Amino acid sequence: MYGEPSGYSYQWFPSSLVDQSTNQQTTTTVEETTLYSLFVTDGICTKSDTVLVTVYEFLCDDPYLYVPNAFTPNGDGENDILYVRGPAIQEMVFRIYDRLGELVFESFERPYGWDGTFRGKLMNPDVYDYYLKVTCIDQVETIIKGNFQLIR
Repeated sequence: MYGEPSGYSYQWFPSSLVDQSTNQQTTTTVEETTLYSLFVTDGICTKSDTVLVTVYEFLCDDPYLYVPNAFTPNGDGENDILYVRGPAIQEMVFRIYDRLGELVFESFERPYGWDGTFRGKLMNPDVYDYYLKVTCIDQVETIIKGNFQLIR
């Protein structure tokens, strides 16, 4: 966290939760929602400001991590690519199999989804199985197996 303007005296509160409570710039590890205050003084006048840092619960699982149950790769610009959804994915293995168990798609990065083709050909409307192994930013690993429908 950083306070402005430069060249004055500073006091961060709660002082026990910041690394250097009297520095212009300090760091903190936020484990719960906390209201931080900074008092800046020239010895005569004091100004202050606050910032609320909100901590949200995150699970490396549903509903924060999922694969849609259907997509429509028909070229209309909507739902044409099947992506793994999840804001905190650090590493992933995403595999899609056809009914016969043949691997038709594999991705190791969230921005690369499946467009409904295999070996340059459009796949038929059908139910496909997937395997998803994810490591989230908190180093928690999750494996999800399921299926989805390709609709044309």
